[in-house]
Amino acid sequence: MGEVNSYRAIRALWVTMRILGMDPPEKYRVLYQVYSICLNTTITFYYPLSMFINMFLLDKKKEVVSNLTLTISMVVCGMKTFNNYLKRKELWKMREYLVELDSYLKFEADKEYLQYIVKVSLRYFILYASMYGLVIASCELPMVFSTESRLLYPAWFPWDWRNSTRIYVAIHTYQFVGISIQIYQNLLNDTLPGILMWLLKGHLHILKSRIQRIGYDKNLSTKKNYNELVACIKSHKICFE
Repeated sequence: MGEVNSYRAIRALWVTMRILGMDPPEKYRVLYQVYSICLNTTITFYYPLSMFINMFLLDKKKEVVSNLTLTISMVVCGMKTFNNYLKRKELWKMREYLVELDSYLKFEADKEYLQYIVKVSLRYFILYASMYGLVIASCELPMVFSTESRLLYPAWFPWDWRNSTRIYVAIHTYQFVGISIQIYQNLLNDTLPGILMWLLKGHLHILKSRIQRIGYDKNLSTKKNYNELVACIKSHKICFE
């Protein structure tokens, strides 16, 4: 078996982070920062704010409670996303740590086990992404069967969208893009911790196997066994960074 790349398990998550404005590329960094500020100001901040303001304009308690539930979930999603942004430097280090941990793999059994860990991680992400994609698609269903103009979610806007087709289309597009971004944020928030813990579990399992082998191979000198022990200690420190 060739080299195993455990970073492959979280590569899609980094693509998601880049889409969400949290992973700037080396080129066009200034343009990306402008994109990130615009995206998170108009979506992460204003999207739940528009729904929060709308609650004060509702008359029925049932509508207020329904709107409040959705608004709170969006606020929490934004808080989690902001936390990921604050921890982005630590998350970037994960890539270096995974590459270093992969470099210690020498036995085929360890490589096969880590390959299994990576495959499960990818399937886990694909499953979640598929379900979240269905949620995005289902957002448009009420619009298809509606006989009148209505918003995806009750929200306040300073424009009269009921009497202007252009304004309605613009707001509808904004809400659809906004909820898609919110779902992407939830996808990142829900899958990143689980996949990282799964990868950690895999590397700790491999580390245990490496420690158990020390001293059992009669063909290895004392110095090589010592070097392997030092490498295991380094791997242990990396796992708990």
